[in-house]
This record gives sequence, C-alpha cells and structure tokens, in this order.
Amino acid sequence: GGLTGHQLRRIREFVDAHVSKEIGISELAGLIGLSQFHFIRAFKHSVGLSPYQYVLSERISVAKEMLSERDLSIADVALAVGFSGASQLNRVFRKLIGVTPTAFRRENDLR
Repeated sequence: GGLTGHQLRRIREFVDAHVSKEIGISELAGLIGLSQFHFIRAFKHSVGLSPYQYVLSERISVAKEMLSERDLSIADVALAVGFSGASQLNRVFRKLIGVTPTAFRRENDLR
C-alpha cells in the first residue's frame, strides 16, 4: 500500500519548507514513523516517484518560479533551492525540463 493523505501532506509540507536544505530519506521516513525501506516503497506507490526524484522535481519547480526574478543569478537560484551550485542545477534542470535554466529564462521572459 501507499501513504495516507495525512502522511503525504506532512511530507509535502516538510519538503516545501526545507527545499533549500539537505533532505534525507531517513528524515522523511522518521517524520511519518516508517522505516526507510517501507517509506521509499510506500512513497513511490503513492506519488509515482522515488522520494529523491520528488525532492528534485520540487526544487526544479521552485527554481522555475525564481528564474523569472531577473535580479537573481543562476547560482543564487541554485543555492536557494538546495543545489550545490549552478552546474548541479543546470544538469538536473536540463534532465527534467529539457533546457538549461538560462534557456528557460530566455524562453519565458515576458518582457
């Protein structure tokens, strides 16, 4: 089986609140009182992504919003959403979105 609605909500709220920090599987599993193994399985069953993939996708989602802020550098955005630097953000962003953050920013510049 998967996680309850309450458990999923707690995980989502925690990830949203801590997106800029290191988030470990043991921390997430402990939050809802499950072993790491059971948590990973139940989370993937409920969400369709591993907890790690989910955290990455949330970070990229926040990064996409932040990229509209012209005064923030790519490196600033990377650090704000929990990546070690611009190169890590570039790699993950391109993998998940299909373009680099710079290209995304250029394509979505509404001015």
